[in-house]
Amino acid sequence: KKKKIPNYIIKEFGEHPRIFSYRNISSIGGNNCSWEYYLSRIKKLEGIDGIYGIAGSISHSVVEDFYSGKITYADMLSEFEKEYLVIESGEYRFHSDDDINTKRSNDYKANLLHFFKNHKAIESKVLTEVEFWVGVNGALQDHLFMGYIDAIHKDKETGDHIITDWKTSSYGSEYKGDNLLSKSHQLLLYAYAIHKLKRIPYDKIKVRWCFMK
Repeated sequence: KKKKIPNYIIKEFGEHPRIFSYRNISSIGGNNCSWEYYLSRIKKLEGIDGIYGIAGSISHSVVEDFYSGKITYADMLSEFEKEYLVIESGEYRFHSDDDINTKRSNDYKANLLHFFKNHKAIESKVLTEVEFWVGVNGALQDHLFMGYIDAIHKDKETGDHIITDWKTSSYGSEYKGDNLLSKSHQLLLYAYAIHKLKRIPYDKIKVRWCFMK
């Protein structure tokens, strides 16, 4: 999808800058799949959404609709169940084996229903899907990053700006120990963007994941 580049970015980077996202730069760095990067970014082939991408999009959409005021807290549960019918009635599968697929689908749904029943709503005003464009200094030149931050709010008591990244994966070993720093790169990029664009001191920015599953 072609994005409209803000005028202040054009002034700094020109009319046809090379734009990076966290997803494609992590592919280059080897955190994901460099072959995926080649097919999607170099060959420009259109991909097909996987089951976890579709399920994650549904969950993100529901929580975003709540915080943007489109639905009420009570509506989140029914909205998720309605949207999840796309998976239950379609050909999307968690696994090729029928029994394993049914179990994984039921477990996923149960976990997300639990989240929407028990989620403690943020009391401050929450901005969702916050678009940002920011230059990051590289070895030779600035690299232009564009992305979306799931949610930002300002803590009423501390005045800290809290960046939240909703995760529909489970909190496992990949978010612990030596793996924690590499998993944090996306959140650190978000914090850098807010610091640079809004001139918010780093000590007043907090970043976090919310594991919905």
